[in-house]
Amino acid sequence: MNFCTQIFRHVRNLFCKRIDAEKDYFTPILSIAEGACEVIKQKGLENFLLKEYEADARFLSSARYYDEASIRNDIGSALCSMLSFLGLSPVVNFVVECAEDSEDNLAGQYSSGAYNKTITIKFRKYYSPVNILAILSHECTHYFMEHHKLNWNDTELNEQRTDVIANLIGFNAIMRRGYRSVNTPDGFTHKIGYITSEDCNDIGQFLKHQRKVISDKLAAEKLISNLKQEIKKNLEAAKSLLRLLDYIDISEINTNSEQDIYTIQQILLEKESRNIQAEIQHHEDRLLDNINTAQLTLESQEINKLCIKLLSWLSTLQQYGKSL
Repeated sequence: MNFCTQIFRHVRNLFCKRIDAEKDYFTPILSIAEGACEVIKQKGLENFLLKEYEADARFLSSARYYDEASIRNDIGSALCSMLSFLGLSPVVNFVVECAEDSEDNLAGQYSSGAYNKTITIKFRKYYSPVNILAILSHECTHYFMEHHKLNWNDTELNEQRTDVIANLIGFNAIMRRGYRSVNTPDGFTHKIGYITSEDCNDIGQFLKHQRKVISDKLAAEKLISNLKQEIKKNLEAAKSLLRLLDYIDISEINTNSEQDIYTIQQILLEKESRNIQAEIQHHEDRLLDNINTAQLTLESQEINKLCIKLLSWLSTLQQYGKSL
């Protein structure tokens, strides 16, 4: 590696670390990631952006991986695990081909017909388990994209985009490790994947930021949902308290205390001056508006005050009056 290349990579890494701070650092791969991320969100699939697939440690360290009689079963189990993670049917044709002498660099293939789907792995003995998992991630992502109709017209970028989406939907850690070039027994370097391990690192930083944005959004939505539920519950309580107040027969008030009489009069005057039913209706109407968290919090506080006021009136009047 020459000095200029070292300098370029050093500067590139410095910029990459700035993604979390929303700085203007974009490679062509990150541009693809940004566009794909928006489409995934629009499809209602953003929960996949929050998950990270955890490979079975037994597969990653298994000595059986090097036992050719067991290779297909081990890889098949890993495939089923990945499809389950993606919520996809495991009913696919699965083919493992020995590709030691293959002239092409193809590592895997996904094909889909009218009645079946096929995932093919081109197995080479110098692949490590994590290389196999990265290849499986790519092929499973083809299936995922087809299943959810994540289609683009520019077929030229299809394989790169599939690698990018694989990183986004849970396979970033695997692909960072599995997409490193490997050395073949005859001294050549074999490249796996359509993007690089460094591209996967960049996507990982981008994804970290996206996950925070999505998590914050989901937390805000949950808070809004909880506030609305609390408001609805308290509105029902207010209605019940108002009905109980209306059942009290004021003519049967029984007290000779001037202070008690004054307190009761004050309650009746305030109740008469306020249209409690209209207040409740106003709060119910506000729930139908597109109001933000701060406004909902204020609504919740106002309704709590109303419930406390009604409960105070009811408690006082029930001491002296009779229910109808």
